Amino acid sequence: MLAYVAAVVGRDRAEAVAVLEDQRFAAEVRTAENAWINQGISGVPAMIFNRRHLVTGAQGVENYTRILQQLAKMPD
Repeated sequence: MLAYVAAVVGRDRAEAVAVLEDQRFAAEVRTAENAWINQGISGVPAMIFNRRHLVTGAQGVENYTRILQQLAKMPD
């Protein structure tokens, strides 16, 4: 399925299959995943504002507006 999606968005399907089979980028992906887990992210969606404030879950426009307004009032 991932190779199909890669082809749909204009990538080479055979190359996508090869990458998936040989796990070419697995170590890099796991490293990035662990970095985000260490930041406290365990699911999506997750937004980090100013590299300090983590907001998880779907919040809706009104809630994001309120959050951004509160953050704008905070000193750096």
